[in-house]
Amino acid sequence: MKAALIGEKLGHSYSKWIHEISFEKQGIVASYDLLEISKEDLKNKGKSILSLYDGYNITIPYKVEILSHIDVISEEAKRIGAVNTLVKKGKQWMGKNTDYFGFSKLLESIDINLKDKEAVVLGTGGASRAVITCLADKGCSSIYVVSRFPSSVDASMLSFLEQEKAVLCDYKKLSSLQAELLVNITPVGMFPHNEKMPIESKIIDSFNVVIDIIYNPIETTLLLEAKKQGKKTANGLMMLIYQALKAEEYWLGREIEEEKCKEIIICIENQLQKIYSL
Repeated sequence: MKAALIGEKLGHSYSKWIHEISFEKQGIVASYDLLEISKEDLKNKGKSILSLYDGYNITIPYKVEILSHIDVISEEAKRIGAVNTLVKKGKQWMGKNTDYFGFSKLLESIDINLKDKEAVVLGTGGASRAVITCLADKGCSSIYVVSRFPSSVDASMLSFLEQEKAVLCDYKKLSSLQAELLVNITPVGMFPHNEKMPIESKIIDSFNVVIDIIYNPIETTLLLEAKKQGKKTANGLMMLIYQALKAEEYWLGREIEEEKCKEIIICIENQLQKIYSL
């Protein structure tokens, strides 16, 4: 089997490494490539690009744009309005979303109860739709989605936010919000700009739990500041791994046992510890 990740800038991506470890641990003969594709090439050559591999992951900025190049969309991806996994069904491509599953497993890993609690999401791009949908399903009483330019948010996103009963606001509103959970979906703080933070450190005090779905670096400045303030924190690595494993299940047409998932996760975490201790 040959699979690939389609994105615009993939220099920071761990996806190839994660899938190769997973394939090895499962005894699967498969390859995984990174395809940096320009917006123009995706628009003009989308169909031919999709003829090269047996399965695909899709990352920013193409999780919505890819919809015009596929034949079928699954129910969960239709609700979310974004696709991050393509599965071949005969001669057709089906779009699925495994970000939802990955984020749900991340929440499970930190043992957080969000029923009747408020949550704040920073950013409207990338995996924000899957995260917002998951938070709604977890029973959040209110979900605030913060954008630097709310007036520039497109009609599709506005319709999605209304569907999930999420409230769009700007960063000025952030200082008056208090919630159980803060989730950063923006790339602010991602390698190589590790020193940056999407918010001022004083705002962190308004939240009990802080999640940054960035996974490179393993601890962003946002998470380090939150930890200093005694907050429960989590990065996006667990989400990344579980969404990758769910994609493999779709490609291979079989489930990966939970014990095997844990074995793969431990292997990845151990290798990362070695890398970051060098």
